[in-house]
Amino acid sequence: MKAKIGITPTYDNYLGSTKLTPFYAQAIERSGGVPYIIPISRDVSVIKECVDSLDGILFSGGTNIDPLKYGESVDEKCGHIEFERDIFELTLCKYATETNKSILGICRGCQLITVSAGGTLYQHIEQHSQSTDRYIPSHTVEIMKDSFLYNILKTEKIDVNSFHHQSVKTTGELKVAAKCEDVIEAVYHPSQKFHLGIQWHPERMYSTDIHAKMLFDSFIASCS
Repeated sequence: MKAKIGITPTYDNYLGSTKLTPFYAQAIERSGGVPYIIPISRDVSVIKECVDSLDGILFSGGTNIDPLKYGESVDEKCGHIEFERDIFELTLCKYATETNKSILGICRGCQLITVSAGGTLYQHIEQHSQSTDRYIPSHTVEIMKDSFLYNILKTEKIDVNSFHHQSVKTTGELKVAAKCEDVIEAVYHPSQKFHLGIQWHPERMYSTDIHAKMLFDSFIASCS
């Protein structure tokens, strides 16, 4: 039986619609999983049923998390907020953590699992959103040798792409797994079987980068 992986979509507050680029699902399929898009809901019982029916959750990229969710006022540089998505994903993440489901957070997803774990974010940083094609790496991250991420990739440095203007400030219950200079690039939960957040987009590098494939392979393996 293949692992069932739920993916959170982006949400358009104006239209009330959801959407998702195909790359997340393609990476999950190619690593041996079956992808499902999780509908946005405020019904806690529905969210719990979704989690219980899945083997893992992928929190996808998107726009910014409401700073009120981590105890700050909205800064003028914060940018667009997906209010309904925040409520849904924080409920989803907390229950998935309680039930020790495998969790992978990508870009916004990394920030979301950080906020869920009691951490905070920088609302704006410079020079971490590249203008080149999304499958092309733009900078190097240093991986902590004692981290969960190092156990997956077995290397202290990898080249990654970058499309974020916010980043992790404090980690809450999580630990730092990777950095680029002073910017935290990956976090993980030390007491969960697979609970990893990364700021880059491995789904866009899957076909060209072995480390991107290793991340998804490890994620799917933890769900099986």
